[in-house]
Amino acid sequence: APKPWPGCWTMIGDKRLKIHKASVIDGDAAFSPGQCFVFEKQPAVACGDGTGLLLTDVQSEGRAAMTGRAYLAGLQSWENMALA
Repeated sequence: APKPWPGCWTMIGDKRLKIHKASVIDGDAAFSPGQCFVFEKQPAVACGDGTGLLLTDVQSEGRAAMTGRAYLAGLQSWENMALA
């Protein structure tokens, strides 16, 4: 099935990361908006006011879509990144 266009995406360094599926979670108010963290072995991003966005299905530039958990397994360090 085709993916909706234009969709949601962000930049990690010079690479585009498409977000196919995500959900709002209670995060940690100590994180700044845009700061990456791991929640239940999945990538998440702080959004402010103690909330976060759990990235459940993503697609890195030039790669096939995958689960957030699989994407996280291929990274060296998600926690040291910040999304633009």
